[in-house]
This record gives sequence, structure tokens and C-alpha cells, in this order.
Amino acid sequence: MDIELVCEGLEFPEGPIAMNDGSVILTEIKGQRLTRVKPDGTRELVVETGGGPNGAAIGPDGAIWITNNGGAFEWLENGGMTIPGPTPPSHTGGYIQRFDLKTKELTTVYDSCEGRRLIGPNDLVFDKSGGMWFSDHGCSTPEGRKFGAVYYAKPDGSSIQEMAFPSDRPQQARPPAHPDRENWRWCSRHSSRRRYCGRQRSPPNCRPPSACCACGG
Repeated sequence: MDIELVCEGLEFPEGPIAMNDGSVILTEIKGQRLTRVKPDGTRELVVETGGGPNGAAIGPDGAIWITNNGGAFEWLENGGMTIPGPTPPSHTGGYIQRFDLKTKELTTVYDSCEGRRLIGPNDLVFDKSGGMWFSDHGCSTPEGRKFGAVYYAKPDGSSIQEMAFPSDRPQQARPPAHPDRENWRWCSRHSSRRRYCGRQRSPPNCRPPSACCACGG
């Protein structure tokens, strides 16, 4: 397989979304923005999000939904590589954002669940019912680990549910492999550097999905 360098100089890119025009919209976590990379390698700013945009996905409403960790990392340079470091003292939590591609409006839809702040939203995916599953990676503090969780939320802002807590660094929420199954999966990275997977049934008011929208994280 041949690999071609299309674009460089991005600041910790994540969450790529393949667009119909052949471009890719992705997050730049360190750069605090969404960027469009065109097929010829040129890039343009989509929106400055602040914080630390990680995952991104096109929702059922056609908008871009963003899992933003709120700036959960200090950035370190090591041997020419940029790597995420400790959580800075200024970090207060993350949030779920919505960017309307037509109006260019950026809004925060969720920043808490049942009165508890989201910590570091990481990855997201939409199910066939239009609901959103997302993982919260948590963060590290001098006092110890703040554990994350897996959430299910409605894109109209009316409901957010905690589906799995605590979870150590959950990532990569994925739909069932078969349309008749209801178990969603996610991967977590344990502090021992082992990976494990969890399962969660869809909420009662959620139809088992057969497909999901484009997602990254």
C-alpha cells in the first residue's frame, strides 16, 4: 500500500470527516480549531473551537458535532514530536459542541450530566435513531485520576445519560456489528497499558442502529 503525504504542519490532528467534495475536515487538538484539507493539500480554517477539539462527526442535522476536552493537555516537544502532557491547573472540564456549516454558528450543547461536569470528551458516533454516543476520557491530576464515562445524548439538547461509569480512558465508541444487536462497544486504555472493551445496551427508546454517521477520534 502506498502512502502519500497530503498535508503537514497540522497541530495534533484527529477526528477526520470525509466530505462529499473530496476534502477532509479534521480537528486540531493543540491548534484549537477545525480545519478543512482539500485534495490538493491546501487547508483552510473552518472554525476556532477553543479548548481541545478531539472527535468530530456529521450529525443527523447535517452539522458537525465536536467532542471537546476543554484543553485537558499541556503540550510537550520531544525529539521533534508533539505529545500530550499533564492536565493543566486551568482545566475545568470539557463539552460537546455543534457547528452549523451553513450559518457558521458554534454552540455548546452539553457540558455536564446530572450536575457533574464532563471531563474530557474524546470520541463520538451517532446511531440510527439520531442519538449520540460519546466517550469521556477523563484526565490526570496531581491528586490522582479523574475517571471518565460513556454517555448517550440527544442532539436537540434535551437529554444526556451516563451509560457506563467509572471507565478508565474510554475511547472509540462504536455501533453494533449487526443491525439486530443492541450492544454498543468502546475501548479503554488502562493505567497498566492494557486495553479492554466494554459493552452497553442501547437505551430503551433507541432503535438498534444499522449504520452511523462519519466519526473520528
